[in-house]
Amino acid sequence: MITFTYGLAGVLLALTGWLFHAGVLTAQTQTLALDNYFLRRLGGRELAYLTVSEIFPLESARWQSQSFTRLERWQARVGAPILFRMDHRTGSISALFVGYLVAAVLMIFGAIVEAWIGVPAERRSLEHVAAPLSSKGL
Repeated sequence: MITFTYGLAGVLLALTGWLFHAGVLTAQTQTLALDNYFLRRLGGRELAYLTVSEIFPLESARWQSQSFTRLERWQARVGAPILFRMDHRTGSISALFVGYLVAAVLMIFGAIVEAWIGVPAERRSLEHVAAPLSSKGL
């Protein structure tokens, strides 16, 4: 499910960027397209958060979740404004389209990584997914 939502979000963002670059979108349709993208992306993030709480031992799940959230917030607060300023200074729709594509590729890359190293946890007990640290004498 995480692979699907992240992959779909990446494809939707690339499509939105292409439609924006082609001049097809109005302000309203671009808002709807980006809302659709964010809905998929946030759905994937929440699925990832729930999976972390099942895969990692209870003792480290909170740390894993906080690290992921910090990285995401850093990207939003530092990376996005830098990219936006570069796009805004050039005034080029093509530069903004490249920004859309970079973000889309990152989302699709996240989907591929999850498909590659993700742990299948559906319909399995937590003990079979990851044993608690206390069971290992720690």
